[in-house]
Amino acid sequence: MSNGRKLTLEEAKEIILAFEEEQTQVLKRPLEEVGIGQKLDLSLLEDFIAAIKAHPKSHEIDAVRIYLGKSIRPGSSVKQYDIVLVPVFKDGHDIHKVYDVHPLTALDTLIGNTLPCPNVCPNGFMCK
Repeated sequence: MSNGRKLTLEEAKEIILAFEEEQTQVLKRPLEEVGIGQKLDLSLLEDFIAAIKAHPKSHEIDAVRIYLGKSIRPGSSVKQYDIVLVPVFKDGHDIHKVYDVHPLTALDTLIGNTLPCPNVCPNGFMCK
């Protein structure tokens, strides 16, 4: 079974709008406090993929799991939505046990501290 697929523009808009509606209408959060998306630098993502390809068991890695969380960004005192990307083996196990108490390995294949954009940006404008 495939994990994910390409979306049409309309599907993407519908998915994002459903999240926004849940946050603002159901949970009654002001839109300016809702992190609709997360921005990653392309070079960071390229380094992440390169580290996966260089892993001794790279042939056993076939997916990336994205965990949702919250973190405090530099210059802020408020926790905002964040994501953590973790490579996943074909058997469904994460390469790093980030969702339990086991110690992590020292590989360069964890990403976090993303930018909550496009509607909640630290520089005060819409990120696109």
